[in-house]
Amino acid sequence: MNNQNFAHPGSHNRVNYDRVMQDTLRQLAREGLRPTLLLHACCAPCSSATLERLAEAFRVTILYYNPNIAPPAEYHRREAELERFVRDAGYADRGIRVVELPYQPAEFYEAVRGLEAEPERGERCTACYRLRLECAARYAAAHHFDWFTTTLSISPMKDPVRLNEIGCRLAEQYGLRYLQSEFRKRDGYKRSLALSAEYGLYRQEYCGCIFSKQQREAQAPRPAGPAAPRKGDDRMKESACTRPHVLVALPLNEAHRASLLAAAPGAEFCFVTEGTPTPDQVAWADCILGNIPVELIRTNDHLRWFQSNAAGPDSYLVPGVLPPDCIVTTATGAYGLAISEWMLGLWLGLCKDLFLYRDQQRDHAWRKQPRHVCGVDGARVLCVGMGDIGSAFARKVHALGARVVGVRRTAHPDQPCPPYCLRVVGQDALDAELPAADCVALSLPGTDETAHLFDAARIARMKPGAILLNVGRGSAVDTDALAEALRSRRLFAAGLDVTDPEPLPPDHPLWREPHAIITPHISGRFSLPRTLDQIVEIFAINLRHYAAGEPLDNQVSRTRKYVPCDAPGRRLCGDADLRFAGR
Repeated sequence: MNNQNFAHPGSHNRVNYDRVMQDTLRQLAREGLRPTLLLHACCAPCSSATLERLAEAFRVTILYYNPNIAPPAEYHRREAELERFVRDAGYADRGIRVVELPYQPAEFYEAVRGLEAEPERGERCTACYRLRLECAARYAAAHHFDWFTTTLSISPMKDPVRLNEIGCRLAEQYGLRYLQSEFRKRDGYKRSLALSAEYGLYRQEYCGCIFSKQQREAQAPRPAGPAAPRKGDDRMKESACTRPHVLVALPLNEAHRASLLAAAPGAEFCFVTEGTPTPDQVAWADCILGNIPVELIRTNDHLRWFQSNAAGPDSYLVPGVLPPDCIVTTATGAYGLAISEWMLGLWLGLCKDLFLYRDQQRDHAWRKQPRHVCGVDGARVLCVGMGDIGSAFARKVHALGARVVGVRRTAHPDQPCPPYCLRVVGQDALDAELPAADCVALSLPGTDETAHLFDAARIARMKPGAILLNVGRGSAVDTDALAEALRSRRLFAAGLDVTDPEPLPPDHPLWREPHAIITPHISGRFSLPRTLDQIVEIFAINLRHYAAGEPLDNQVSRTRKYVPCDAPGRRLCGDADLRFAGR
């Protein structure tokens, strides 16, 4: 059986493509055949009635290849709805799956170059049909499908003649059979509307490409323009009345995406990972959630809100990176669990010289270390920085019997001392506390006042045989002075997740110091899955605030470079403010 058994695409007479398809299905049934078919799909609504007609006659695989769809949030939304429909309608249980090819919008823009001004159903659409159908033909040929076709003919906005002509020519070129069709016939389009209502499917308002979207928007009545932009939270309130463009740069799963979409249903979303946003995506965004390359974000001069997925967004606070009135928030509150566990693990390992024995193991050496190890129960621990991370570490070591003293920038006499601390003092009392501390744990932001806070003189004030942990910013410690204190054995050991500079140069003496454990700034990140859950929850909290025109939580002072207590909104702090997934 081949396409030549039916109407030739070059005929000048209008072919009844639905009749051609029915003849094909009847012939397959007579021959007892159920061949494989690759179904190019543009969205869930168009696939719904189409699958009803094809699922019994063919072994169907759905191909989602639509580089024409813009913005990226629209592309991802349509793909997610297609996956959901296939699952909810029971097609997945029947072996039908969705194959999604990489989203490469540049392929579409190259294919329609010079045709941008064409009206819908014009030559730009022809080029788009050809692009998508040829990709489907290549995929079908490479994966040995018997037939291929597309759902596009179910739409009243698509030209079935051109679709079938292109499909048949490609079938001849790639050695395949193209299922000629006009799925909108016999009330196919009306059936797709009914199925969309039954399954609650998202139905888009435009074909998919940015040119179609612009044409629709140009034809729609426009509200009166907004007043001149205001700054800070006033600008945020203004944007809540519009449809903001939100770019999210994080490795999210389906549940994460659903949480963010639900938090701001009136927004348009684009989901990418940290290293993948394009300049066009960054320029499109009004709000960016997640860290993207600094050189890209500085090209957006209209950004209203940037939320870093770090607790300290140092590189983004350099003048000229973000617009002056852009609100900056952080993921403060998300990292206390993961980083405090890293600190605890390092402290215990360093106390007992476990890492030295690991080094010996590589040499197959059965040898006892000559020095005494450090104790945990009864140890004096000085937590320099009592935010989410420092407080979480303090709670853990207190539970193990350590005596904890906290250090804040400023001690507030009216604030009660937490039950896991002996006392909380201001930074002006740091020098007085250092000589008694068996372990000094730093979780400080990178500010002018914390730069080399632990210089040679302050390291010299530490208790002989003490352990230093640093998880905040490497700039808080004079790295050369620390290396010397370890070399001379004045300090027992050091555990560092941050260094100055970062990364540490290959020839730095700290690399050769057996009593130093250095990790490449990984104590937070996403290695602990719950950390990402917490980051997403903070994003969702702020998205709800943003959508409602309310002050955002975790607002960073652009001058002080951290979240001050007097910032608008709240300073989120782990368990106290979040409902973490999996708890």
